[in-house]
Amino acid sequence: MAMVRWSIATLCLSGLLLWAGWQPDASPTPLQWTTTDGKTVRLSDLRDAKAVVFITLSTRCPAVPRYAPRLNRLYETYRGRGVVFYGVYPEADETLEGIRAHARQLGFKFPVVRQGAVNIARAVGATHVPQAFVLNRNGVVVYSGAIDSVTKREVAQHQYLRDVLHLPRHPRPQSEDLVPDPSGYLIDACALILGTLPS
Repeated sequence: MAMVRWSIATLCLSGLLLWAGWQPDASPTPLQWTTTDGKTVRLSDLRDAKAVVFITLSTRCPAVPRYAPRLNRLYETYRGRGVVFYGVYPEADETLEGIRAHARQLGFKFPVVRQGAVNIARAVGATHVPQAFVLNRNGVVVYSGAIDSVTKREVAQHQYLRDVLHLPRHPRPQSEDLVPDPSGYLIDACALILGTLPS
């Protein structure tokens, strides 16, 4: 009798889990994207990199052109140290042609992404443009926020992204000593209008 009750309970639990959409063998869809020059990349392909940097970008945000030279300098400095950079255009009204023209006009030296950009922005929790995200070798976000403390044409007092990349390793996600003062956080940025594309 006890065996019958246990079997019924097991069947009921299995039914509830399946009804709720739980699949025991299911795994999350791996994060992947395609650059504007047609190269498809999976996050799992970048495990040998010291870090992966995503920068949210937009053709409409006036702050992006001001950051272009600084982003190029960071890319040139750290690409030889095992850091991979991607510019991500996740906004709803972006077009591939517009993104290519924008990236070419600003002279971005790192690859930029449209296809898969929305998924990247959602995965890292993007809210602004431009906004920086640093992922370690395990794909964990260890920094998210401002690139630096520059507002308009002022000189930067804090180089947030550079300081994170300069660390020999990232011991824990969002270390408190790496988070900038909120009073000056993402001042020179635009609110992100996230696209609704499936990828």
